[in-house]
This record gives sequence, C-alpha cells and structure tokens, in this order.
Amino acid sequence: MRRSLCITLRTILILALALSFLAGANKPVQAADCVWEGDTSIDWFTIANWNCGHVPETEDDVSISSGTPNQPTIGETQSVAVNAITIDNGANLTILNGSAVNAAAWTIDGNVTANTAASLIYINIFTSGGVVNVGSSGSITKLGTGDLFIYSTFNNAGTVSSAESGTYDGGLVLIRGGAHTGIFQGEYLFVGNNDVVSGQIFNFNSGSQIRINQLHARGGTVNLFGSISQPENTGTYLFVQPSSGTCVVYFRTGLGILKMPETTLIEYGGKLILEAQSYDYSMSKVNLEYNGEIQNNNALTITTQFNWKAGKLTGSGTTTVDSAATFTMGASVYSQNDFTLDGHTLVNNASANWNKRNLTLANSAEFINNGTFNANATTTMYGGETVTFTNNGTFFKNTPATTTTMNVGFINDGDVQINEGNLEFPLGMDNGDDTTIVLNGGRLDPGDELLLESGDSLIGSGTLTANLVNAGTVSPGNSAGIITVDGDYTQQADGVLEIQLGGTTPSLFDQLIVTGAASMAGTLNVTLLPGFSPQEGDTFFIVNHLTSGTGNFSIENLPDLPGSLMFEIDYADPGVTLTVVSRSTDTFIFLPMIIK
Repeated sequence: MRRSLCITLRTILILALALSFLAGANKPVQAADCVWEGDTSIDWFTIANWNCGHVPETEDDVSISSGTPNQPTIGETQSVAVNAITIDNGANLTILNGSAVNAAAWTIDGNVTANTAASLIYINIFTSGGVVNVGSSGSITKLGTGDLFIYSTFNNAGTVSSAESGTYDGGLVLIRGGAHTGIFQGEYLFVGNNDVVSGQIFNFNSGSQIRINQLHARGGTVNLFGSISQPENTGTYLFVQPSSGTCVVYFRTGLGILKMPETTLIEYGGKLILEAQSYDYSMSKVNLEYNGEIQNNNALTITTQFNWKAGKLTGSGTTTVDSAATFTMGASVYSQNDFTLDGHTLVNNASANWNKRNLTLANSAEFINNGTFNANATTTMYGGETVTFTNNGTFFKNTPATTTTMNVGFINDGDVQINEGNLEFPLGMDNGDDTTIVLNGGRLDPGDELLLESGDSLIGSGTLTANLVNAGTVSPGNSAGIITVDGDYTQQADGVLEIQLGGTTPSLFDQLIVTGAASMAGTLNVTLLPGFSPQEGDTFFIVNHLTSGTGNFSIENLPDLPGSLMFEIDYADPGVTLTVVSRSTDTFIFLPMIIK
C-alpha cells in the first residue's frame, strides 16, 4: 500500500501541472450553470453537448439528468475541475481510468461509474475541503482492478460497489471522514490515511451495511454502528493498520455482525475496541502485533488462531482461545517490548507457545490456562502479586539453557512439568488440591519454599532450589531417577516418599538428595522394578542429607524378598540406607528356673 501511495503522489504532481495549465488557458468570464444535453456524443469535452456554450470550468455548476440521448463520459487520464456536480436520479456519469475529477460539492442521486481498468481514479484530489454526497437513490460503481480515491468528505446513503462481471475487484479509498447509512460492497475498502490527513472520523451509522471482503482502517476513528459481513468465506480481512500515527476502530454497541472476517490484524498504532453487545464476539484468526491493541469489553472467542506477537490486550471483558485453535505468543521481530495483558482476563483452552519477549500483566489482569502452556524461551512474566496466572491445565517449561521467570501470583490447580531449562517463581507457587509437579530434567525454583499438601505430588528427576515441605508425595525417577532438594527437606506425618529399586548402581534406583537438613516422618514406600531381584548385601543409599538428618519414617512399607532375605533400614548420617540382609535362623528355648 505504501508503494501505491508513492505512485499516487507522482500522479498527483502530474495532474496538478496539467490542471494549472488548464486553469491559465481557459479562465471563464463568469460562473455558469452547465446542463448536460448530450446531443452530439458521450464526450464530456465536446462543447456541443453542453447548454452553456463551453466545456464546464472551475467556477461552473454542472447538472446531469436522465433524459438526454447520451450520458457523459470523462475519458482516460483527463482532468476536470468544476464548482459543483449534480447527478439526478437515473442519470450516469462515467469516469475512465487515470482521470481526476474535482468539484467542491457533489450530489449523486444517480450513478457514477468509475472504470479504473488497471489504473487509478481520483475524486476531489485538489478540492479536498469539499464534500461528496451519495443520496439514497444514488450509487457509485467501481469497475476494474485499480482503486478509486475520494479525497474530500464522503457521505453515502446509497450504494457503493466494486463489482465487475459478478465478482469483486479493486477498492475504494476514503481519505477524509463522513457519515454513512448506505451500502458498501466489494473487495477492498480503505478508510483514512494519516500520511495525507489525520484525525478524520468515519461514522458507519445505523442502517449502514459493510459487505467488504477486506476492510483496511489506515487512519482516524472508524465507528461501526450498522452491520458488517464479508461476502466470501475465506480470504476476508479486517486490518487496523495506520499508514502512520494511530487509528481506532470501534465495534459499537448494537453493531450487527452477519459474518466476521476470517482474519483480524491489529498493529503499528492500530486499536480495535469491542464494545458490550447482547451477543458474544467470535473471531477465527487474530493477529496482534507491536504497538497494536485490542480492547475487549465483552466476551470474545478466538476459534482458529491467535498470533499474539506483541501489543496490548485490554478491556473489562474476557478473551478465550478455543481448544481447537493454535496460540503463539511473543514472536514479534521488533526489539521494543510492548506485550501487555492489562485489566483483562485471557483464558487459554488451546496449546499456547510462549516463544519470545517478556509479558506484563497489569491492573488485576488474569491469565487462566485450561489447556497447555509451553514456556519455550528465556522470558519473564511481570506484574507482581496483584495479578495472577492460574494453571488449571498443564504448564511446560521447555528448551535447554533458558530461564522462564513467573514474577506474578501463580495459582497451580493443574500440572507443572520442567522438561528442560529453568522455571522460577519469585513470589512462590500456590498449589491447590491434587496438583502434580514433574521434574523431567529441568530446575525448579518455587520461591523460598515448596509446600506439597495432601494429594500433591513432586515426581521425576531434576533439581528443586528451595526448601521442600512434603505433606503429599515425593517420588523420584521415571524410574529410576534423582530429585535434588537444594535446601531443607521436611516430611510431615501425612507425607509419603516413594522409592523404586531396579539395580544396585545409583543410576538404577531412586534417590532423594538434600543439600540442607532432612527431617523424616510419615510413610516410606519402597517397590521393586520389574525384573530386579536384590541379593544379600545389596545396599541402596536412598536419602542423602548432606548436612544433617533427624527423625524416622513412621510407616516403612518395604517389599518382601524371597527366601530368608529382608530389607534393613538405617537412619544413621549421612542419610537413609536400605540393605538386604538374611533373616536370623537362631532358635531360643526358654526353660523355667526352679528356685528352692
């Protein structure tokens, strides 16, 4: 579109020179009312077709009625400048490609046919302060693959279409604002252009209908009150993408949505505001990029794709990513970090992939994960204790040599799995009932302390860099494996430590390594992996407390061994050891002693 703008500006310069020449060579003596009679031909520039005795000039008012033998045509690459043009009901003015037609006031109750072919047509490019009014019986029909530019205020109460042979092609470009109660239909509608003029207001009022496959908002404020529907099922778009500066599109309360565009793209100073409706919004594909914003004050469901590269998601409503959708976060190529969830609730029911850039949660924002959340890079989620990330699904930390920091209130009612890299919770983890934390080779920093309540589990192999209080279940290995607690370990009366034995070398049986002090209570469950039969003298160092250890397990569930073998447990420092020993076979006979 920027390339098209350069072409447009070059064309403007050529037309300006042409018009300045015409104005100098053909100055009218005084203003005239020029009525099209069309007695000779369809050619606008044939004098005999006009009742004023000359081809209309800058100061003249032009009238075109339906009762003439020929309707006027402005040929290719022509320039016309008059004071006013009135096209009566049933009349038609044809403008061919490359031409520029300028009038301070247009009244269109008939039809304007703009045949752009492969070039452009300009209306009021030199009288941008004027106005073009299409009445309820009026219409503009744009043919061809080129665009029709209207530079002045434009008000449409009739029909504007870009149709050729029953298909939609080309586009209409509105530079300045206006009020609309009529119909727009076609392939492209470009609204606003901050490179030319900013601050315009485009009101598509109640009764207006936008039947456009691609709606491009490129400047000013666009208010949608009427109805919107894309004729095609695929390849339809809503772009809020300013040419420069900012642009705001409002879905106003009462807007009738017959069919949403397949793809909505907000970026580079664009903002889409979804006001409250009596219905819920549904969008198929949403792309939110750097310096873009979606302010959702209602309920919105994204059904197919949410590509949240950067930008802001705000508003008092709730945005839900459907379970069938793909959800990618932070993949913008821009270095600026503009990536915010502000005062809004975002619900993920899909598989979200956080691939890049830091995310800020602000003003009591809430991110709810009901699906899968993949942390795939060195990133931080900021916001502090006043915002929350609630995990009801599965939270994965992936990719080696990366650190994901969740510096928000983290409520875990699901599963957290650290596959690779580091996962940190500076404000701690609030684990609910029956949650599972899986160390699958990565490192977990849950804050000062990780508390496992009854029903909670810590399983797998990896490192926990905090104190661990176990009132749930700790189960190293997958199996076998090692959990390293870089801190103190306290097993409470309700706690369970599960150990599996598959061999005598350390890599074949589960171990709990505690760098601080260990306090044992509760239950120890030891089981054998299939195919392993311990032999007398086998030793298993299952708890290694490097500093000190106190207490014993209250319940020791050890596996039965064949023959006379059994497990013996030893709590002596530096840890808890299981040894396979032979049961004693000595027989003692107690005889009564008779004392006289």
